[in-house]
Amino acid sequence: MKIALLREGKIPADKRVALSPKQCLEVLKQYPGLVLVVQPSPIRKFTDQDYLDLGIILQEDLSDCDVLIGVKEVPKKDLIPHKTYFYFSHTIKEQPYNKSLLLKMLSLNIRMIDYEVLTNEKSKRLIGFGRYAGIVGCYNGFLAYGKRTSSFSLKPAHLCEDRKEMEIELRKIQLEPIKIILTGSGRVGNGILELINIIGIRQVSPNEFLNKSFDEPVFVHLNTLDYNKRIDGSASSKSDFYTNPGSYQSDFLKFAKTAEMFVAGHYYAAGSPFLFSSKTSFVSAALVLFLSSSSVMFGQDICPGADIEVSVQSFSYSPSDLVVDAGMTVGWVNFGGTHDVNGIASSINGSAFNNPEAFSLGAMSGNASGVCLGTFTFTVPGLYNYDCSIGSHAASGMVATVTVALPVVLGCIDSAACNYDASATDDDESCLFVGDDCEDGNLIGVIQDDCSCGEVSSVSNQFDVLSVSIFPNPVTATLTITLNKPSALQVFDAVGKLVEETGAVSNWVLNVSDWEKGLYTVQTQAGKTHKFIVE
Repeated sequence: MKIALLREGKIPADKRVALSPKQCLEVLKQYPGLVLVVQPSPIRKFTDQDYLDLGIILQEDLSDCDVLIGVKEVPKKDLIPHKTYFYFSHTIKEQPYNKSLLLKMLSLNIRMIDYEVLTNEKSKRLIGFGRYAGIVGCYNGFLAYGKRTSSFSLKPAHLCEDRKEMEIELRKIQLEPIKIILTGSGRVGNGILELINIIGIRQVSPNEFLNKSFDEPVFVHLNTLDYNKRIDGSASSKSDFYTNPGSYQSDFLKFAKTAEMFVAGHYYAAGSPFLFSSKTSFVSAALVLFLSSSSVMFGQDICPGADIEVSVQSFSYSPSDLVVDAGMTVGWVNFGGTHDVNGIASSINGSAFNNPEAFSLGAMSGNASGVCLGTFTFTVPGLYNYDCSIGSHAASGMVATVTVALPVVLGCIDSAACNYDASATDDDESCLFVGDDCEDGNLIGVIQDDCSCGEVSSVSNQFDVLSVSIFPNPVTATLTITLNKPSALQVFDAVGKLVEETGAVSNWVLNVSDWEKGLYTVQTQAGKTHKFIVE
């Protein structure tokens, strides 16, 4: 068997690789009959030379390999028919943006083994978010906290050479007496816990966290039943929660209200209660959330129609540096004092902000329950500056920004593709190129030079190349396959199982009336494939 390590082709580039150079040697030692090659890559964390130095073969053309191993999705144009692939395909949950990738793999008779579905004898997943997801996620969370408070500055995790450099960076962290929430007891949660312990933050009990004040930073490690309770008030248990999550409601808010930072490392299962509601989207798996004591962060929508709300209090706007998509509506909620939102000119030096579009909200007094100063819908991308024009509030630091970005639009961003979408901002792996399989109504063929879907282009002498005609297509009963010259043929179903085969023929009639409905592939002796549908 010959195995290859793939060069990552998804954009943005991924520096990871399934096997390090040393791991390649370990595999070869364990399986002496195995041949292992590495596709050259200019972006991989380990250089080509790192593999060569250990005697690992570099090979660009992988067509003679049996198994190809990568990390992220393989671009459709790079897929090789009839191979076995290992990578995170992001298709197992029926992700719509990768539907075309799944169809492409099926059409090429590819055996796909997704890391996400690999399990042990106890049906436990072997590969998923792990220790380093927690470590890196938590690290970058503290990086963000340092930026927000201007108390310290860390190098981004991906710029650290290794774990040692990351730990050196952690020495820069200076924390006031804040309270931190940690959830999750699996691999991600343990990774977070590992990093917090390196920093040297003291752990306290849930009761202490809720009821005591501290003169040092502390954290609480919550389990499921600490922040979930039965709706009917009866006794709770972990087994009951996992069996009947719909019978529970979140009690997380009592912790959130007393915390400044939340590091989420728990697993969310469908049907489980949400921790808290908010119009801001939050993601688990070691994302760090910064929480204020104001209720605006937890779903009490004080400004009707706002997609996200800014807390106004204590001579500050929070968050002070907000990023939103064009078309989103921002609301400002005043929790104390008299404040406004001035986006016209600096209250400090009088210079015009020259924002992409003018906006301002009049002064209004707030209270502990929150008073909506107003809302504004940002439609023009760019950087917006604003401050509070009341008294010396701006000079005291009450200044902020809103960065308005174009919303993410998924599509094909390769200008060489037939379906290039100039409006797309992020690639959805849907690009189609000349030579790719295509479907146009009842016609299943190959994309031509003019980007139309049609039969395989002929050459100067049509008999120099094998041509195949399949009709009717789609078919319900009798299928006829005609060829301009004899060839052996094989028919595969959608999962790559051989259904029928014949020796060299020029005409082949098949009764498919009892076949399963779906997509089938006819493969010629030369390896060319043609598709038909059984209805």
